[in-house]
Amino acid sequence: MSTDTTSAIEVDGLTVRFDELVALDRVSLSVPFGSVSGLLGRNGAGKSTCINVLSGLLFPDDGRVRVCSVDPSVPGSALAHCAGYVLSRDALFDYLTAHEFLTFVGAAFELPSNVASERISSLMEFFELHEVEDTLVRDYSTGYRKRLAMAAALVQNPRVLILDEPFEALDPSMVARLQQLLRAFADRGGAVLVSSHLLGVLQDLCNHVFVLDHGRIRFGGPIGAARPPDGETGGGRSLGEFFAAIDAPAPPPPAWLGGWKNPPP
Repeated sequence: MSTDTTSAIEVDGLTVRFDELVALDRVSLSVPFGSVSGLLGRNGAGKSTCINVLSGLLFPDDGRVRVCSVDPSVPGSALAHCAGYVLSRDALFDYLTAHEFLTFVGAAFELPSNVASERISSLMEFFELHEVEDTLVRDYSTGYRKRLAMAAALVQNPRVLILDEPFEALDPSMVARLQQLLRAFADRGGAVLVSSHLLGVLQDLCNHVFVLDHGRIRFGGPIGAARPPDGETGGGRSLGEFFAAIDAPAPPPPAWLGGWKNPPP
């Protein structure tokens, strides 16, 4: 990937509270241009909260956040012109087709019509949206909605991509295709922060990883530097094994489950 070490995303001491709940507790991380960074953690660890702050949908209670040197909490900032987002809840227009929705996005970014048309055509082809081009978005499967959301994030050709579960509901072929796209995006100087529970995908894709646990960073650094708690080197350890090593031990399966003497009729 690119060796440009300029920070695309900077988070320093980010704290977010919901009444008595501290969702993010002094979180700090940095994502350089030319890299793909993974954000992982259990359900409720604070991943989506962090991404919502980076997108400007949620304001921090404390700390400093910058995306492309822009504060997402400042109204009317230039953030939308440098960053593309896929959030956990998509914001698609159900009564448009994919082509109509992407055309709307291109117009919102004031792209020249010929530029928008070329980009939309290539994105429709890449994400195989032509298969549903005459179908309204309201009738899309979860996987096709995710494909369209990803295409919409790319229309403007942003420098930064911030993605919350972009691989959700995608078939294996499209997962591999999206991995290829994100690697190329970083190789060409972009920056990606991606949250996912698919640890094998993140291991193949990322060169940095951040582990959130109860709103705090438990680990942050190059993916090859992931170490178990006892300080021994990873030594070929998979990201899944590393995450399991720093996570709380799982309880055993319920003792009553299974144990039938005879198969059910």
